[in-house]
Amino acid sequence: MDLLNSREWALVIWFSVAILCITFLPKAVDIKKSMIEVVKAFFAKSLMVIYGLLLFYLFGVVYFLNDLGLWESHQLKNTIVWLTTVGVFSLFQINKIKEDRNFFKRAILDNLKLIAVIQFFVGIYTLHIVAELILLPFLFFITILVAFSERDKEHARVHSLLNGILSFFGLLLVAYFIYGLFTNFGEVAKENTPYDFFTPVILTVFYTPFLFFMLVYSVYEVTFVRIKYFIKSKWMRGFFKVLAVIVFNYRIELLERWASSLVHVNTESFRSIIYSMYEVFKFRKAEKATHNVPKNEGWCPYTAKDFLKGEDLNTGYYHRSFEEWFASSEMVEFGGGIIPCNITYYVEGIEKKAEKLKISINVNDESMIDIALEKLVKTSTTLFEKALGENIPDNILHDIGKGDEISIQYKGKQLSLIKSYWPEHRLGGFDIKLELSNT
Repeated sequence: MDLLNSREWALVIWFSVAILCITFLPKAVDIKKSMIEVVKAFFAKSLMVIYGLLLFYLFGVVYFLNDLGLWESHQLKNTIVWLTTVGVFSLFQINKIKEDRNFFKRAILDNLKLIAVIQFFVGIYTLHIVAELILLPFLFFITILVAFSERDKEHARVHSLLNGILSFFGLLLVAYFIYGLFTNFGEVAKENTPYDFFTPVILTVFYTPFLFFMLVYSVYEVTFVRIKYFIKSKWMRGFFKVLAVIVFNYRIELLERWASSLVHVNTESFRSIIYSMYEVFKFRKAEKATHNVPKNEGWCPYTAKDFLKGEDLNTGYYHRSFEEWFASSEMVEFGGGIIPCNITYYVEGIEKKAEKLKISINVNDESMIDIALEKLVKTSTTLFEKALGENIPDNILHDIGKGDEISIQYKGKQLSLIKSYWPEHRLGGFDIKLELSNT
């Protein structure tokens, strides 16, 4: 295997050119300062410890694979490339990994998908260095434009065109690979080719335990900082840190849930904190064994919180907040523009019963009212289907679509739509709240 192929040399050359421009061009002073700050942050002392652990772990994995005959010295370049891309990049994706329960499964499967196989073999047949030097910045520029155009629906046609350009060049590279396959099959049939393909896959598989350990560690680190503000007693804080590790161990979701509940707990009472840990498991058990709530009384809260999951309004867990119980989604932006609208879904009630379902939309610019009402109609339709088991009547849907205020009794429930304009708001902003509750 050559040290670098023409595509990799093109990448090195362009990267070097970018570094030189940032370093010596007077107009790039601000970029240079920003880059220096990024580099300093990247090599912070706390991160250097993590990098050291990663290198130590990777060395152990490579040594083990070498003993099994699954890794040889000619794979050093592929291993370094994997380390500086997948290995390091994944460390900075810890928060996203925590939210994506299927990350580890998908990370492995993505390496084995047909598209990954095609990308690998296309990479075997690279173009002449001059062609690579021309093509690389062009495709990079197009990719950046695709990312920006994807953010706004107004640029949908441009986004589609740019995606078409990328697809066209992708097909050209596949065609070039097929041509090379017939004219120079020996390049693919090398003894090292299986190693080149499977080494990144195997490294990813063995990397997942380390990544999971770092995920658990990072959550505990943040949680222990949080409980410092709740539990003032030093000895109690130390005791509950140890107990949290024993009780929750790798179940970080339960750990975070317990830490969040401390705001409602008498943290000067040893017994109260112990009971707060017990409650976490109690509520978790209740969520798994969802119970029926009579229709005239409300809804099962653990079912109701997922009513709008299909609309990308995912709530957190249903929990106590002082004397009330509720679950809410994050504010989800929609509509594009400089100040987009946002929508939130709430479930409110008591411990074992949800009594109110609420959709709240903030319209930050009155000119976006049509888009906001369209979103309200869509989510209201889904909420009716899930909460009442039937389609929303046309007359009610018509009133919602117009943004008219509503206050009616329907099927034993109170349906309300309230629109409130914000005083002296420069863009005429307002909020719309649709509530479905027990009478």
